[in-house]
Amino acid sequence: MNRTRKLAVLIILAALLITLVGAFMTRGVMEYLPFLQAKKGGWTGAYVPLGIVDQRPWQTATTLAALAQSAEERELAREAERLADHEVDQAFSQSLRQISLDKPKLSDKALALQQRITELAKVITSDEARIASLGGGSSRKPAAASSSGDLGVAKAQLGLDQTSSVIYVTTSPVKLAISESSFNRS
Repeated sequence: MNRTRKLAVLIILAALLITLVGAFMTRGVMEYLPFLQAKKGGWTGAYVPLGIVDQRPWQTATTLAALAQSAEERELAREAERLADHEVDQAFSQSLRQISLDKPKLSDKALALQQRITELAKVITSDEARIASLGGGSSRKPAAASSSGDLGVAKAQLGLDQTSSVIYVTTSPVKLAISESSFNRS
């Protein structure tokens, strides 16, 4: 073999040796990245989100941004973080819209309680209207004694209806005995 061939083979072997040493030295660098770590205990390989929104894009971008070395890499890392943050924000907004559209279907007991509460609210509204009609003539002549008695009775009835509706509303969950079957999602 001539001298140039030996030198070329030597350079290639040196590059191979440097590559192998570099691979050996950096073999465990990626195991500390959080998005690559397996969940401990009963890991099935499926991603289990910790919250409502999948935050992996932002976590990945943040973790990899720490590895940026040059100014260009840091600029690209900032852009990746911005885009990942926007993606997580969009996922959060989407989940809020989805939850607002998902109305619970009331069970029969809960529906009956809701109807009773609506009826009590109508009774209170009619009592308030009666009080307004009895006491609404303040600009006119003073009402007779029987009219003021009726006004007092109407106010007392309103107070009783309000109290009974508050008692009914606060004891309704106890009557309902909230359980898993109280609200059935459709």
